[in-house]
Amino acid sequence: LKSDVVPASTAQALQVLKAIEPKVYRRTDLQDDSTRLGFIAQDLEASLPPEWANIVGHTGAVGEHLDDQGNTVPAKPSTLTLDYARLNCVLWECTRSLLARLEALERRLQ
Repeated sequence: LKSDVVPASTAQALQVLKAIEPKVYRRTDLQDDSTRLGFIAQDLEASLPPEWANIVGHTGAVGEHLDDQGNTVPAKPSTLTLDYARLNCVLWECTRSLLARLEALERRLQ
């Protein structure tokens, strides 16, 4: 099911880790006014290497239309989305890199 399999770049994973910081924000499109912890999709989109573009997706835009009762439903623009499960791969590679560095330091100390 998969071809052209190559390891993810540790250097690129570390660049993304360094470039992106979590944010606390309120969603303006929801009735819930509570704060949320997460990432800004535009920040990730700008920092990801092209081969990792599948981390950022988007919802489809919906034009203004009438519902089944004839009421006008306002248009909704397309919004960016994040695949947090795929972000785990970035964090995994960063953690592997840190583990290798830690093990190398521990070997030097012995």
